[in-house]
Order: sequence, then structure tokens, then C-alpha cells
Amino acid sequence: MVSYYRVLGAGVWGLAFSNYLLKLGHNVDIFCRDVNLEKKNLSELSQCKLYSGHIKNLSSLKKCDPNAVTNIIATNSTGFVQLVESNEDYFAKLNNIVWLTKGLEHNTGKLFSSYLINKLNQIDLALISGPSFAEDLCLNEKMEVSVASNSFSLSNKLIDEISSDIFSLKATSSLQAIEIAGFIKNIAAILCGMTEKLFSKNKIDFIITKACDEVISMYSSLINKEIDENLRNEIINSPGCLGDMNLTCKQKKSRNYRFGSLISDEGISIDEAIERIGTVEGYTCCLTLIEKSKLVKGDVTNTLYEIISKRDNRSEILKNFLQL
Repeated sequence: MVSYYRVLGAGVWGLAFSNYLLKLGHNVDIFCRDVNLEKKNLSELSQCKLYSGHIKNLSSLKKCDPNAVTNIIATNSTGFVQLVESNEDYFAKLNNIVWLTKGLEHNTGKLFSSYLINKLNQIDLALISGPSFAEDLCLNEKMEVSVASNSFSLSNKLIDEISSDIFSLKATSSLQAIEIAGFIKNIAAILCGMTEKLFSKNKIDFIITKACDEVISMYSSLINKEIDENLRNEIINSPGCLGDMNLTCKQKKSRNYRFGSLISDEGISIDEAIERIGTVEGYTCCLTLIEKSKLVKGDVTNTLYEIISKRDNRSEILKNFLQL
């Protein structure tokens, strides 16, 4: 079945996902602010073939009919709210929103699902998240990801239209838990990058375990409910939690991992590392969590914040966390 998708954002993930949808035979329009940036991102993706006819200027979104189309937000975490706020009239007409973005709303520290429900009232939401790199999707590497949604019909629609032998979607109703896992794994990946450089790879599984525990405790506090063993296992063992942790925390392709590796050298400043790597979602989300969010924080988040805010004695802070 051929469907119409609008991908809002032309970063590497937005472009790779658009390319995948086109391969499936869907109609796709990609909306971006900066065509030159889109060309730069395209050059990073081998086997990704998108043509000028698919690329639209974001300013034209306001004139588009929002009906009979699935909208997928593919910005970075900072651009998520900017996109919605600058196109309020368009988003107010939507019945559902899907997003690929991992992070949280940086002005208040709220989850994107909370922001969207407060902003747009009753709306079906879905997050596609899991162990995947944009370039791997372009190269047809097999991957399984989570589709976390507050709507059974929306998650089923996405599974029917998007799942394939290459890109498999596994449904979960724990939307907020998968959102939390999406930024906690980036924070954990920074600590893993530091740990491999300073100490041992053997401690990476320790960090991943602590990160999974933090996802559960944060989610439990958010919904004000104890998580039973069955739900805990379902969340942790989903592609969007443990699957994503294992990929991001053990792969040098991850910007967060590379950032952690850089700042293991105390001769390199935090600002210099950010300048070298570019957007580091784990760094940005850690600052927002500690300084603005009411979500309960754990050892993983608190340790990274101490490292990036004190900006010295990084190895000692990490060593204490690792119980060495």
C-alpha cells in the first residue's frame, strides 16, 4: 500500500529515513530550512539517492494540506519545539505525529510526548527509536527498532506500511519509557567513550546496566507507579532500550561515544570537544535534565553532569562512578 509521508527535517536521519520510505514505494516530501545543509548531510550518506523534487523549503509547509499524510519529525532535539512553534497552525490540524528525534524539550525539560499533548490536546503519537545508524539504513543493514505509541491503530499503521526484512518495527505502548531510554543511552554512551579510553571495555556493560535501571526509575517516578517485573523486562529488552544502549554505547560511530572519548583527555576542553564533534545530544540532554527537568535523575546522569560542569578531575569522577 502506497502512502504519503512528510519528513520534517533534513539531517542525516531524516534523509536516510526518507530514502528508505522511497525504496518502499511511498510518496515522500522532505521539508528543510537550509538546502545547503541538506546537501552536506546527503554527502555523508552512501547509497542515499534523493532528488530535488523531494526537497521542499520548510516555509512552504504552512500552505500544505495536513490531511491524508503521515508527518514525521526528524529534527535534532533543539529543533523539535522550534519546528512546532513556528508552524502552529499546521500542527494544530494534525490527528497524529510521528518522530525520530531522541531527546527532550530543552526549555522545560519535559518529554516531547508531554509537550505535544499539552500543546495539541488529544493527538495520536508515535516514536520510532532503536539500534540504528543512518548510513546503515542506506546500506540496507538489517535492524529492529521500537515503535512506541499511545495509539494501537497508529503503531499498527506504521508497522504495516514501514516494516520490512531490512527495517523491522516492534510495537510497545510504553511511549514515555522509550523516550527516556532515547536520551539516557546518549548520556551513557559519553561515559562509555571515556571509560574505554581511561579504564577498560569491561566496564561498559556495568554502565549499560546502570543506564537501564535509570530508565526504569525515571519512568516509574514519572507515572507515579511501581513498575512490575513483566513491564520492566518488556521495556528493558525492547529495541528502543537495551538494543539501542548496546549499539550506541559500544560503537565509535556514535557522536556521543566519540565525544566521551575526546573528553577523556583533560587537555581537551568540553567546548573544544563539542566544536570538533558537532551536536552531542547526550551532553545537551544531560544539562537540561539537571538544570530544568523535574524528572528523577540517577547515577548515570548525575555523573556526566559532574564531569561536564566541573571540567576537571574527570577521570576521578568517572572512577568513583565505576567503583574502581
